[in-house]
Amino acid sequence: MNTKDKSIAEIIREAFRGCDEETILAVIKYRETGEIDNIPEIVSSVIKRYTEPDFRHLFKDINKRGSLNLREDLELDSLTLFEIVVALEEGLGLNIDDTEVHQLENLNAVTEYIENLLKK
Repeated sequence: MNTKDKSIAEIIREAFRGCDEETILAVIKYRETGEIDNIPEIVSSVIKRYTEPDFRHLFKDINKRGSLNLREDLELDSLTLFEIVVALEEGLGLNIDDTEVHQLENLNAVTEYIENLLKK
């Protein structure tokens, strides 16, 4: 089955596999309504899914979560960042500029970048 034969829900479930059901439903809701209220949680969940298990506890403190540095705190490498970008692109139906991604340092910056793309 190629991408054209898949429903939006199937594409989202595939792109966000490993994320919790609440996140998947939030992405489906975004795709259906265009509401961006849940984007911070969606972005956080996707990044957490690609983070090594030893660092996932850092996501528990909602007050500090946004300032988590992708490379220093979470130790995400370029390949992992690429995988995150692909998941967000496929799930949210947008195009992310690879050169801009490397300038984003923390969770808040990624969330703000994604929200700005979705507002256009």
